[in-house]
Amino acid sequence: MSATAPTPLDSGRPNGAAGAVAAAGYLLLGVAGCPVLHSWSPALFHRALAAVQRPGSYLRLRAESATEALDLARALGLAGLNLTAPFKESILPWLDRLDDGARAVGAVNTVIFTGSRTVGYNTDVIGVRRMLAQACGALRGARVAVLGAGGAARAVGYVLAQQGCGEVLLVNRDPARGARAARALGLGFVPWERAGAALAGADLVIACLAPGAEVPPAWLAAVPQILSASYHGPSLPPAAGPADARQAAATWLVGQAVAGFTLMAGIEAPDVAFEAGLADVRGRPWPGPGALVLVGPPAVGRALTGLVPMPVLAVQAGDLADDDLDQAGLVVLCVEPRAPVPSPVQHLLRRSGRSVDLVLHADRAPDLLARTLAAEIAALGTLPGPPG
Repeated sequence: MSATAPTPLDSGRPNGAAGAVAAAGYLLLGVAGCPVLHSWSPALFHRALAAVQRPGSYLRLRAESATEALDLARALGLAGLNLTAPFKESILPWLDRLDDGARAVGAVNTVIFTGSRTVGYNTDVIGVRRMLAQACGALRGARVAVLGAGGAARAVGYVLAQQGCGEVLLVNRDPARGARAARALGLGFVPWERAGAALAGADLVIACLAPGAEVPPAWLAAVPQILSASYHGPSLPPAAGPADARQAAATWLVGQAVAGFTLMAGIEAPDVAFEAGLADVRGRPWPGPGALVLVGPPAVGRALTGLVPMPVLAVQAGDLADDDLDQAGLVVLCVEPRAPVPSPVQHLLRRSGRSVDLVLHADRAPDLLARTLAAEIAALGTLPGPPG
Protein backbone atom coordinates (compact mmCIF):
# COMPACT_ATOMS: atom_id res chain seq x y z
CA MET A 1 0.00 0.00 0.00
CA SER A 2 1.54 3.31 -1.02
CA ALA A 3 0.53 6.94 -0.76
CA THR A 4 -0.62 8.75 -3.85
CA ALA A 5 0.64 12.16 -4.84
CA PRO A 6 -0.88 14.99 -2.76
CA THR A 7 -4.40 15.95 -3.84
CA PRO A 8 -6.53 19.04 -3.30
CA LEU A 9 -8.49 17.09 -0.67
CA ASP A 10 -6.16 18.06 2.14
CA SER A 11 -6.52 21.77 1.41
CA GLY A 12 -10.22 22.00 0.68
CA ARG A 13 -12.35 20.83 -2.20
CA PRO A 14 -11.32 18.00 -4.57
CA ASN A 15 -10.94 18.79 -8.25
CA GLY A 16 -12.76 15.67 -9.41
CA ALA A 17 -9.79 14.06 -11.18
CA ALA A 18 -10.04 10.91 -9.07
CA GLY A 19 -13.74 10.64 -9.84
CA ALA A 20 -13.05 10.59 -13.55
CA VAL A 21 -12.91 6.80 -13.26
CA ALA A 22 -16.72 6.86 -13.22
CA ALA A 23 -17.30 6.57 -16.95
CA ALA A 24 -20.46 7.92 -18.55
CA GLY A 25 -23.44 5.71 -17.87
CA TYR A 26 -25.30 4.52 -14.81
CA LEU A 27 -23.33 5.28 -11.65
CA LEU A 28 -23.62 2.93 -8.68
CA LEU A 29 -22.32 4.27 -5.36
CA GLY A 30 -22.83 3.25 -1.76
CA VAL A 31 -21.98 3.36 1.92
CA ALA A 32 -20.93 0.37 4.03
CA GLY A 33 -21.26 0.04 7.78
CA CYS A 34 -22.39 -2.14 10.68
CA PRO A 35 -25.07 -0.96 11.26
CA VAL A 36 -25.85 1.18 8.21
CA LEU A 37 -29.63 1.47 7.79
CA HIS A 38 -29.55 4.72 9.82
CA SER A 39 -27.40 6.48 7.20
CA TRP A 40 -28.79 9.65 5.62
CA SER A 41 -26.22 9.56 2.80
CA PRO A 42 -28.53 8.04 0.14
CA ALA A 43 -30.86 11.05 0.34
CA LEU A 44 -27.95 13.46 -0.13
CA PHE A 45 -26.32 11.56 -2.99
CA HIS A 46 -29.56 10.94 -4.88
CA ARG A 47 -30.23 14.69 -4.82
CA ALA A 48 -26.68 15.32 -6.05
CA LEU A 49 -27.06 12.81 -8.91
CA ALA A 50 -30.28 14.50 -9.96
CA ALA A 51 -28.65 17.93 -9.80
CA VAL A 52 -25.92 16.95 -12.26
CA GLN A 53 -28.39 14.93 -14.36
CA ARG A 54 -26.44 11.73 -13.90
CA PRO A 55 -28.42 8.47 -13.73
CA GLY A 56 -27.35 6.46 -10.72
CA SER A 57 -28.15 4.97 -7.33
CA TYR A 58 -26.59 5.08 -3.88
CA LEU A 59 -26.93 1.94 -1.77
CA ARG A 60 -26.46 1.01 1.88
CA LEU A 61 -24.32 -2.12 2.29
CA ARG A 62 -24.51 -4.01 5.57
CA ALA A 63 -21.17 -5.74 6.06
CA GLU A 64 -19.58 -7.61 8.95
CA SER A 65 -16.02 -6.65 8.04
CA ALA A 66 -14.07 -4.25 5.85
CA THR A 67 -13.19 -7.02 3.41
CA GLU A 68 -16.85 -8.02 3.14
CA ALA A 69 -17.73 -4.42 2.36
CA LEU A 70 -15.21 -4.42 -0.49
CA ASP A 71 -16.49 -7.78 -1.76
CA LEU A 72 -20.08 -6.51 -1.89
CA ALA A 73 -19.05 -3.26 -3.58
CA ARG A 74 -17.06 -5.10 -6.25
CA ALA A 75 -19.82 -7.63 -6.86
CA LEU A 76 -22.36 -4.85 -7.41
CA GLY A 77 -20.01 -2.85 -9.64
CA LEU A 78 -19.78 0.24 -7.46
CA ALA A 79 -17.62 3.10 -8.69
CA GLY A 80 -17.24 4.55 -5.20
CA LEU A 81 -17.91 3.51 -1.63
CA ASN A 82 -18.26 5.55 1.53
CA LEU A 83 -17.40 3.95 4.86
CA THR A 84 -18.93 4.53 8.25
CA ALA A 85 -18.26 2.84 11.59
CA PRO A 86 -16.60 0.50 12.22
CA PHE A 87 -14.62 0.25 8.97
CA LYS A 88 -12.80 3.57 8.55
CA GLU A 89 -9.61 2.24 10.11
CA SER A 90 -9.85 -1.51 9.46
CA ILE A 91 -10.16 -0.91 5.69
CA LEU A 92 -6.63 0.52 5.38
CA PRO A 93 -4.63 -2.72 4.93
CA TRP A 94 -7.01 -3.89 2.18
CA LEU A 95 -6.63 -0.88 -0.11
CA ASP A 96 -4.07 -0.63 -2.88
CA ARG A 97 -3.27 3.05 -2.37
CA LEU A 98 -3.97 5.85 0.10
CA ASP A 99 -4.30 9.56 -0.48
CA ASP A 100 -1.78 11.48 1.64
CA GLY A 101 -4.56 12.96 3.76
CA ALA A 102 -6.04 9.54 4.53
CA ARG A 103 -2.62 8.24 5.48
CA ALA A 104 -2.02 11.17 7.83
CA VAL A 105 -5.42 10.78 9.51
CA GLY A 106 -5.13 7.00 9.70
CA ALA A 107 -8.68 6.52 8.44
CA VAL A 108 -10.58 6.30 5.15
CA ASN A 109 -14.20 7.21 4.49
CA THR A 110 -14.17 7.14 0.67
CA VAL A 111 -12.94 4.39 -1.64
CA ILE A 112 -12.66 4.80 -5.40
CA PHE A 113 -12.60 1.68 -7.60
CA THR A 114 -10.46 1.86 -10.74
CA GLY A 115 -10.68 -1.51 -12.40
CA SER A 116 -9.46 -4.03 -9.84
CA ARG A 117 -7.59 -1.45 -7.78
CA THR A 118 -8.76 0.69 -4.88
CA VAL A 119 -7.73 4.13 -3.66
CA GLY A 120 -8.69 5.43 -0.20
CA TYR A 121 -9.41 9.06 0.68
CA ASN A 122 -10.55 10.93 3.75
CA THR A 123 -13.16 13.60 3.02
CA ASP A 124 -14.18 13.79 6.69
CA VAL A 125 -11.45 16.38 7.18
CA ILE A 126 -13.29 18.71 4.78
CA GLY A 127 -16.52 18.20 6.68
CA VAL A 128 -14.80 18.83 10.02
CA ARG A 129 -13.24 22.06 8.76
CA ARG A 130 -16.61 23.25 7.52
CA MET A 131 -18.27 22.35 10.83
CA LEU A 132 -15.65 24.11 12.94
CA ALA A 133 -15.65 27.23 10.76
CA GLN A 134 -19.43 27.52 11.01
CA ALA A 135 -19.86 26.59 14.67
CA CYS A 136 -16.71 27.86 16.36
CA GLY A 137 -14.68 30.31 14.37
CA ALA A 138 -11.08 30.74 15.53
CA LEU A 139 -9.80 28.13 18.01
CA ARG A 140 -6.31 29.49 18.60
CA GLY A 141 -5.35 28.84 22.20
CA ALA A 142 -8.54 26.89 22.97
CA ARG A 143 -8.56 23.77 25.12
CA VAL A 144 -10.47 21.07 23.22
CA ALA A 145 -11.42 17.52 24.15
CA VAL A 146 -12.48 14.87 21.63
CA LEU A 147 -14.57 11.96 22.92
CA GLY A 148 -13.69 8.82 20.97
CA ALA A 149 -10.73 7.45 19.05
CA GLY A 150 -12.23 5.93 15.90
CA GLY A 151 -12.13 7.20 12.34
CA ALA A 152 -14.33 10.23 13.02
CA ALA A 153 -12.32 11.24 16.09
CA ARG A 154 -9.10 10.87 14.15
CA ALA A 155 -10.37 13.27 11.47
CA VAL A 156 -11.36 15.79 14.15
CA GLY A 157 -8.00 15.46 15.91
CA TYR A 158 -6.13 15.86 12.63
CA VAL A 159 -7.95 19.11 11.82
CA LEU A 160 -7.70 20.48 15.37
CA ALA A 161 -3.93 19.91 15.33
CA GLN A 162 -3.77 22.50 12.53
CA GLN A 163 -5.97 25.09 14.28
CA GLY A 164 -3.45 26.45 16.79
CA CYS A 165 -5.37 25.10 19.80
CA GLY A 166 -3.76 25.44 23.20
CA GLU A 167 -4.41 21.75 23.97
CA VAL A 168 -6.25 18.90 22.28
CA LEU A 169 -7.07 15.75 24.27
CA LEU A 170 -8.52 12.47 23.05
CA VAL A 171 -10.75 10.70 25.59
CA ASN A 172 -11.58 7.04 25.01
CA ARG A 173 -12.87 3.98 26.84
CA ASP A 174 -10.21 1.74 25.30
CA PRO A 175 -6.92 3.15 26.64
CA ALA A 176 -4.71 1.32 24.17
CA ARG A 177 -6.70 2.48 21.14
CA GLY A 178 -7.02 6.01 22.46
CA ALA A 179 -3.33 6.35 23.28
CA ARG A 180 -2.39 4.94 19.87
CA ALA A 181 -4.58 7.44 18.01
CA ALA A 182 -3.38 10.36 20.13
CA ARG A 183 0.24 9.44 19.61
CA ALA A 184 -0.22 9.16 15.82
CA LEU A 185 -1.79 12.62 15.67
CA GLY A 186 0.49 14.30 18.20
CA LEU A 187 -2.31 14.91 20.72
CA GLY A 188 -2.78 14.27 24.41
CA PHE A 189 -4.76 11.34 25.78
CA VAL A 190 -6.99 10.88 28.83
CA PRO A 191 -8.61 7.54 29.75
CA TRP A 192 -12.40 7.51 30.12
CA GLU A 193 -12.39 7.08 33.92
CA ARG A 194 -10.45 10.35 34.32
CA ALA A 195 -12.46 12.31 31.76
CA GLY A 196 -14.55 14.27 34.26
CA ALA A 197 -11.61 16.20 35.59
CA ALA A 198 -10.06 16.61 32.15
CA LEU A 199 -13.24 18.09 30.67
CA ALA A 200 -13.81 20.56 33.50
CA GLY A 201 -11.60 23.21 31.92
CA ALA A 202 -12.39 22.51 28.25
CA ASP A 203 -13.56 25.33 25.98
CA LEU A 204 -14.99 22.87 23.46
CA VAL A 205 -15.93 19.18 23.51
CA ILE A 206 -16.55 17.24 20.30
CA ALA A 207 -18.29 13.90 20.80
CA CYS A 208 -17.31 11.27 18.22
CA LEU A 209 -19.20 8.40 19.78
CA ALA A 210 -21.61 5.79 18.47
CA PRO A 211 -25.26 6.87 18.11
CA GLY A 212 -26.98 6.39 21.45
CA ALA A 213 -23.77 6.48 23.48
CA GLU A 214 -24.27 8.41 26.71
CA VAL A 215 -21.98 10.92 28.37
CA PRO A 216 -22.43 11.67 32.11
CA PRO A 217 -24.09 15.12 32.35
CA ALA A 218 -21.72 16.21 35.11
CA TRP A 219 -18.76 15.94 32.76
CA LEU A 220 -20.20 18.53 30.42
CA ALA A 221 -22.00 20.85 32.83
CA ALA A 222 -19.36 23.58 32.68
CA VAL A 223 -18.31 23.18 29.01
CA PRO A 224 -19.21 26.30 26.99
CA GLN A 225 -19.67 24.52 23.65
CA ILE A 226 -20.35 20.90 22.68
CA LEU A 227 -20.48 19.48 19.17
CA SER A 228 -21.27 15.98 17.94
CA ALA A 229 -20.03 13.95 15.01
CA SER A 230 -23.34 12.06 14.87
CA TYR A 231 -26.39 13.72 13.36
CA HIS A 232 -28.43 11.19 15.37
CA GLY A 233 -26.86 11.95 18.76
CA PRO A 234 -25.13 10.92 21.00
CA SER A 235 -27.39 11.30 24.03
CA LEU A 236 -26.03 14.62 25.23
CA PRO A 237 -27.59 16.22 28.32
CA PRO A 238 -30.18 18.94 27.53
CA ALA A 239 -27.91 21.69 28.82
CA ALA A 240 -25.39 20.76 26.16
CA GLY A 241 -27.65 21.90 23.35
CA PRO A 242 -28.05 18.58 21.51
CA ALA A 243 -29.98 20.19 18.66
CA ASP A 244 -27.06 22.54 17.95
CA ALA A 245 -24.64 19.64 18.30
CA ARG A 246 -26.54 17.60 15.72
CA GLN A 247 -26.80 20.59 13.38
CA ALA A 248 -23.02 20.86 13.47
CA ALA A 249 -22.83 17.16 12.61
CA ALA A 250 -25.16 17.71 9.65
CA THR A 251 -22.79 20.43 8.43
CA TRP A 252 -19.94 17.90 8.64
CA LEU A 253 -22.08 15.33 6.80
CA VAL A 254 -22.75 17.71 3.93
CA GLY A 255 -19.13 18.84 3.69
CA GLN A 256 -17.71 15.34 3.43
CA ALA A 257 -20.48 14.29 1.03
CA VAL A 258 -19.83 17.19 -1.36
CA ALA A 259 -16.15 16.24 -1.53
CA GLY A 260 -16.85 12.51 -1.76
CA PHE A 261 -19.34 12.94 -4.59
CA THR A 262 -16.81 14.92 -6.61
CA LEU A 263 -14.27 12.11 -6.24
CA MET A 264 -16.78 9.41 -7.14
CA ALA A 265 -18.66 11.09 -9.98
CA GLY A 266 -15.89 13.23 -11.47
CA ILE A 267 -18.17 16.29 -11.36
CA GLU A 268 -19.15 18.76 -8.66
CA ALA A 269 -22.72 18.99 -7.46
CA PRO A 270 -23.97 22.20 -5.81
CA ASP A 271 -24.13 22.35 -2.03
CA VAL A 272 -27.86 23.13 -2.23
CA ALA A 273 -28.48 19.65 -3.63
CA PHE A 274 -27.01 18.03 -0.52
CA GLU A 275 -28.91 20.45 1.71
CA ALA A 276 -32.09 19.44 -0.09
CA GLY A 277 -31.26 15.82 0.67
CA LEU A 278 -31.05 16.69 4.35
CA ALA A 279 -34.44 18.36 4.18
CA ASP A 280 -35.88 15.25 2.49
CA VAL A 281 -34.83 12.93 5.28
CA ARG A 282 -35.26 15.00 8.43
CA GLY A 283 -38.29 13.93 10.40
CA ARG A 284 -39.37 11.37 7.79
CA PRO A 285 -40.69 8.06 9.16
CA TRP A 286 -38.08 5.38 8.50
CA PRO A 287 -38.76 2.69 7.49
CA GLY A 288 -41.76 4.16 5.74
CA PRO A 289 -45.27 2.74 5.82
CA GLY A 290 -45.67 -0.45 3.82
CA ALA A 291 -44.17 -3.91 3.65
CA LEU A 292 -40.58 -5.02 3.92
CA VAL A 293 -39.82 -6.27 0.42
CA LEU A 294 -37.03 -8.83 0.62
CA VAL A 295 -35.39 -9.68 -2.71
CA GLY A 296 -33.70 -12.95 -1.91
CA PRO A 297 -34.19 -16.45 -0.52
CA PRO A 298 -37.78 -17.16 0.62
CA ALA A 299 -36.35 -18.88 3.71
CA VAL A 300 -35.06 -15.52 4.93
CA GLY A 301 -38.53 -14.06 4.57
CA ARG A 302 -40.00 -16.90 6.60
CA ALA A 303 -37.35 -16.47 9.28
CA LEU A 304 -38.27 -12.78 9.58
CA THR A 305 -41.80 -13.60 10.73
CA GLY A 306 -42.31 -12.04 14.13
CA LEU A 307 -38.89 -10.37 14.14
CA VAL A 308 -39.81 -7.09 12.43
CA PRO A 309 -42.74 -4.73 13.03
CA MET A 310 -43.99 -4.79 9.43
CA PRO A 311 -45.36 -7.29 6.90
CA VAL A 312 -42.76 -9.14 4.85
CA LEU A 313 -42.90 -9.92 1.14
CA ALA A 314 -40.08 -12.22 -0.04
CA VAL A 315 -39.67 -12.43 -3.82
CA GLN A 316 -37.05 -13.09 -6.46
CA ALA A 317 -35.88 -10.08 -8.48
CA GLY A 318 -37.48 -11.37 -11.67
CA ASP A 319 -40.89 -11.64 -9.97
CA LEU A 320 -40.97 -8.09 -8.60
CA ALA A 321 -43.81 -5.86 -9.69
CA ASP A 322 -43.42 -2.09 -9.80
CA ASP A 323 -46.25 -1.73 -7.29
CA ASP A 324 -44.34 -3.94 -4.83
CA LEU A 325 -41.46 -1.47 -4.86
CA ASP A 326 -43.37 1.79 -5.03
CA GLN A 327 -45.51 0.85 -2.03
CA ALA A 328 -42.74 -0.74 0.04
CA GLY A 329 -41.64 0.64 3.39
CA LEU A 330 -38.21 -0.94 3.01
CA VAL A 331 -36.51 -2.76 0.11
CA VAL A 332 -33.75 -5.21 1.01
CA LEU A 333 -31.57 -7.11 -1.48
CA CYS A 334 -29.54 -10.24 -0.68
CA VAL A 335 -26.43 -10.58 -2.85
CA GLU A 336 -23.95 -13.44 -3.19
CA PRO A 337 -20.63 -11.70 -4.02
CA ARG A 338 -18.99 -14.81 -5.46
CA ALA A 339 -21.70 -15.31 -8.09
CA PRO A 340 -22.48 -13.12 -11.12
CA VAL A 341 -25.22 -10.60 -10.40
CA PRO A 342 -28.34 -11.86 -12.25
CA SER A 343 -29.79 -9.53 -14.87
CA PRO A 344 -33.07 -9.00 -12.92
CA VAL A 345 -31.00 -7.76 -9.96
CA GLN A 346 -28.97 -5.49 -12.24
CA HIS A 347 -32.25 -4.09 -13.55
CA LEU A 348 -33.49 -3.54 -9.99
CA LEU A 349 -30.31 -1.68 -9.00
CA ARG A 350 -30.70 0.63 -12.00
CA ARG A 351 -34.43 1.18 -11.65
CA SER A 352 -35.61 4.77 -11.80
CA GLY A 353 -37.55 5.89 -8.74
CA ARG A 354 -37.70 3.61 -5.71
CA SER A 355 -34.93 1.04 -5.63
CA VAL A 356 -32.91 -0.78 -2.97
CA ASP A 357 -32.57 0.58 0.58
CA LEU A 358 -30.23 -2.06 2.03
CA VAL A 359 -27.95 -4.78 0.65
CA LEU A 360 -27.08 -7.88 2.68
CA HIS A 361 -24.41 -10.52 2.10
CA ALA A 362 -26.42 -13.63 1.17
CA ASP A 363 -23.77 -16.20 2.07
CA ARG A 364 -25.24 -16.86 5.51
CA ALA A 365 -27.89 -19.06 7.08
CA PRO A 366 -31.42 -17.67 6.61
CA ASP A 367 -32.03 -17.26 10.35
CA LEU A 368 -28.77 -15.31 10.73
CA LEU A 369 -29.67 -13.01 7.83
CA ALA A 370 -33.10 -12.47 9.35
CA ARG A 371 -31.64 -11.58 12.74
CA THR A 372 -29.15 -9.20 11.11
CA LEU A 373 -31.92 -7.39 9.28
CA ALA A 374 -34.12 -7.29 12.38
CA ALA A 375 -31.23 -5.80 14.37
CA GLU A 376 -30.71 -3.09 11.74
CA ILE A 377 -34.39 -2.09 11.96
CA ALA A 378 -34.45 -2.28 15.75
CA ALA A 379 -31.38 -0.04 16.00
CA LEU A 380 -33.31 2.78 14.33
CA GLY A 381 -35.61 2.94 17.33
CA THR A 382 -32.72 3.59 19.74
CA LEU A 383 -31.52 6.75 18.02
CA PRO A 384 -32.08 10.03 19.87
CA GLY A 385 -32.45 12.05 16.69
CA PRO A 386 -34.99 11.70 13.86
CA PRO A 387 -34.40 8.42 12.02
CA GLY A 388 -33.36 8.34 8.39
